[in-house]
Amino acid sequence: MKRDRVILLLFFAALLWGCGGSHDARVMAELDRADSLLRTSDTAAHSAALRQMLALDTARALQADEALRARHALLLVQARYKCYVTEPADSVLIDSALSYYADHHGSAADHERYTRALIYSGAVAEELGHPQQAMQHYLEAESTADPNDHFNLGYINLRIAKLYQHQHFVDKYLISKYRQSYKHFNKTPYFHYQIVCMTELGGLYRTIQIDSAFYFANQAHTLAMKQGDSVMISPIKTVLCGLFYAKGMFAECKHTASELIKNNAKAVPENFYYLTMTYAKLGNKDSANIIFNMAPSPEDIPDSVLYHDMVAEIMRLNGKTDDSMSAYKKSVDLAGSTIVASIGPESMVRLISEKTAFLKAEDNHKLQAKSHRYTLLILLLILLMISLTTIYFHHKSKCARRTIHSLQSELEQMDMDENLEEVIGNEVKTIQNLILAYYEKENKDAVKTLRNLKNIAAINNPSSSFWISIERYLNSKHNGIIAQIRKQCPNLEQDDIKILSLYCCGMKPTFIMLAMNYTSLQTVYNKKNVISKRMEPAMSLKEVLDTIKNEEKSVNK
Repeated sequence: MKRDRVILLLFFAALLWGCGGSHDARVMAELDRADSLLRTSDTAAHSAALRQMLALDTARALQADEALRARHALLLVQARYKCYVTEPADSVLIDSALSYYADHHGSAADHERYTRALIYSGAVAEELGHPQQAMQHYLEAESTADPNDHFNLGYINLRIAKLYQHQHFVDKYLISKYRQSYKHFNKTPYFHYQIVCMTELGGLYRTIQIDSAFYFANQAHTLAMKQGDSVMISPIKTVLCGLFYAKGMFAECKHTASELIKNNAKAVPENFYYLTMTYAKLGNKDSANIIFNMAPSPEDIPDSVLYHDMVAEIMRLNGKTDDSMSAYKKSVDLAGSTIVASIGPESMVRLISEKTAFLKAEDNHKLQAKSHRYTLLILLLILLMISLTTIYFHHKSKCARRTIHSLQSELEQMDMDENLEEVIGNEVKTIQNLILAYYEKENKDAVKTLRNLKNIAAINNPSSSFWISIERYLNSKHNGIIAQIRKQCPNLEQDDIKILSLYCCGMKPTFIMLAMNYTSLQTVYNKKNVISKRMEPAMSLKEVLDTIKNEEKSVNK
């Protein structure tokens, strides 16, 4: 009986042991699968790994197996980190995993997990706001990693570079870490991380070696397009925006930044900043101010240096030089605020003075260019005035020559009533002779005589017998036509009456021009239009002249 009981107990113990072993094997398989998913750069695979880890029933297995418990803790922290999930318990979990693997990393698999435990201990320390502690973990992981473990070595250098980048200016150490990271990832099939490293190098080399920057950025873009890595296309183009701007390729910068903003309403702030500064450089004030008002404020972004560079450009564009210099100073202060002790206050002053000097030099250059444009414009205007003056005097001389040849015949052909000729004939002949003498430039005596025209003919004297005789003649012959005009059109001036009288006498515009001492026939025509407007609606100049012509025709018949 005793023997049967012993056999039965042994059977149940074996059964329980077998079930436990089976359960441990299933948990191990699930952890292997999660580990494989976390090795990829696919965010969907990371999410699947996290869901699998959370759904896994590990209570019995983890309680019985310390190694299984350590691996579970490592993978759970890794899955949460890759899915951007922060848990207060992560610190405890990763510490337990690190403690175990620090004592048990004899095998190659456990040594790799020890390296990984150091990496994610650093990642958790970063999330908790302990950058120095994180850097210590990363450096220790780099020193303990297998030289052939290119994935982990690449990831360690990537984490060190990103942590260092947030604390320092661009320097050789930072670039070397990204280059080491790229070198390791280049020996693995993980193209996403290669693209990340090349993109970062493209941005870092921008202020040091612009050609190297373009090389890495273009290589990253080519590889991302080839692998269909849509996640990295936008960051790469953002880096290219900065390179185009630094190179002065403003058309390319404007096109790329506009495309990024158009395709993604929540585009990274740098795209707004580069587009604003590009419009400012191109002098497109309205567009620059519109994009500037759309850009996020510095509180919304980690990199406020570029924001203040943009503010400096927009203030300069709007003519606010003092505000522009102040913004440049802020950008330098913010860029160097974390390392003032390492570079010294003198270097900070130098950086500020360099930017200020650059700003002043650029404004002086624009003022000089503007002054040169104005000077050129003034010279062109002077040349234009000289040309117009030359053309005018040439035309006037030509008209004078034409008048000398045609005036005599025109005056001789003037159809004048015999009675009018008897009344004012002598005065008309005097005017004709004096006018002709005026155009004989060689005849100095004639010119001198013409200067005394007012005294000889008294043409401009309203009481002159010449004008009085003409007006009396017209009133007597045409039923008091001039008297009617004076009465009905009080707006007419004395010169208007003179011109109107000459028209009524049948005088041609050329004679009227010379008799009134005008410089051109156009003046006569302009005066005629003015007289017409002043007469209407009381009378019509055309009707007056037509009436006189009809009367003369009827008399001649």
